[in-house]
Amino acid sequence: MYKSCRFPIIAIVGGDRRHGRAAWPPNLDVRVYGSAGHVGDGEQRRLLSAIRAGRVDRVIALVRWIGHSTTSVLRRACTVSGVRFTAWDRGVSGLVEELKRSVPDQQQEDTMKLFVSQPKTAADLVSVDLLAASYRSDSFPQDWSRERREHGFARYEKWLRLKQRNPGLRFAPTHDIDLFWHLHMLSPVAYHRDCLRNFGRILDHDGGFGKGEGELALLQRVFERTAQLWEAEYGQPYPDDGARAGDPQVTSCWHDCQDRCWHACKDLK
Repeated sequence: MYKSCRFPIIAIVGGDRRHGRAAWPPNLDVRVYGSAGHVGDGEQRRLLSAIRAGRVDRVIALVRWIGHSTTSVLRRACTVSGVRFTAWDRGVSGLVEELKRSVPDQQQEDTMKLFVSQPKTAADLVSVDLLAASYRSDSFPQDWSRERREHGFARYEKWLRLKQRNPGLRFAPTHDIDLFWHLHMLSPVAYHRDCLRNFGRILDHDGGFGKGEGELALLQRVFERTAQLWEAEYGQPYPDDGARAGDPQVTSCWHDCQDRCWHACKDLK
């Protein structure tokens, strides 16, 4: 969401607004909203309007001071609007220190410009909480452990970075990466913003590719080249079963879709 050189806008929700006097990092635009139990529900309505209008970069809910229902409402609004959401269950002083560690020094203007314009972390590449979304999705394997979900999401983030570095090539995902790609697309506002910020275009999804006449051989070439680029970049096998590009089993884990990038098709024929 960081499209201009400005301080990120962080909404802190909970309590009676005394948290506004905390020593928040000076290079963050921190805005404190009281909980309904302390100041009424007017502030929550204003925050929801700001989230939907794209005027907030991150929402942090102080769950010690707000109820479960309010947390759920805010989380859903952030998911739909592509705003990063954090449920913070520790003290305010710990949150201050966490935010100080996560942002650059105000004195370094050039560093700040880089921070607000270049994706550096998974949160910059993917602005919606896909791990939380995986637990709500009927199509996501619910027998996956938290560790396996985190591993799959980390691989999806690596896949997006690799795509950034090779914009003229078609990519084919493995099954675990494709699961998170589908989850990302199910938050269309966030997906649209993330794609424009990271790629300058919408990363289109060609579902079912490989089932049409003559497509299977093309999908195999796309997948194997993706595996080669992955292994060269990260020094790790692309398929999660340890197979290397060129091994006979390398195609056993691909999923039947790839991103559309028609201007690069000629080198795939």
